[in-house]
Amino acid sequence: IDTATIQLTLDNQPPEITIPYPTENETINYKPGGRITFRADVNDNTGISRVDFYIGTRLIDSISFPPYVTNWNLSPGEFRLRVRVNDLAGNTSEESVKFDVIR
Repeated sequence: IDTATIQLTLDNQPPEITIPYPTENETINYKPGGRITFRADVNDNTGISRVDFYIGTRLIDSISFPPYVTNWNLSPGEFRLRVRVNDLAGNTSEESVKFDVIR
């Protein structure tokens, strides 16, 4: 008879996420050629696999290692930044903020 031991870690907790900038309903002044830096603060008990940044439904960046930041070229309009976090166990969380860019 052989005996084997397998260590198993169960993770059913989704990752935590906050978007520190821009804040909800923030107004940003447009400057030609200007860029904005988006940052996601994420935390998970087993580790992060990927952080995806979207403007509306369009994926603008996917990052696998911290810091979870990306840049985006400013253009006038109303936008929704959506950030989706996937942990190593396959759990996901999502946060979004609406912001305006005005001339």
